[in-house]
Amino acid sequence: MNAAVCIGLTLAVALSVLLMLPLATAQKTAADVCMDADTRDKTRALMFEGINVALVHHTERLFDNLMKDRGNDPERMTRGMYTALALYARSRENLLKWNPPPCKE
Repeated sequence: MNAAVCIGLTLAVALSVLLMLPLATAQKTAADVCMDADTRDKTRALMFEGINVALVHHTERLFDNLMKDRGNDPERMTRGMYTALALYARSRENLLKWNPPPCKE
């Protein structure tokens, strides 16, 4: 995959996870997306893949910056990685809770 596709996928996943946060506590409305179980599972798998790709790319960027850092500040990378891991875990948790209603036939 080229960089533009990876960045686009990462942004789309991040946006979708952020948008899911309010849906977890909001009341269901007619505007909510409905889908069958198979579509939900495939969608969830794609979103998990996007979250994983985002963490890999973030880790690569952090390490690349560490290698270029003349100040030799590995604590900066460690803080960035802890933040990324916390967001990764929260995103996966929210994605597991995501359960769109089945479509009415």
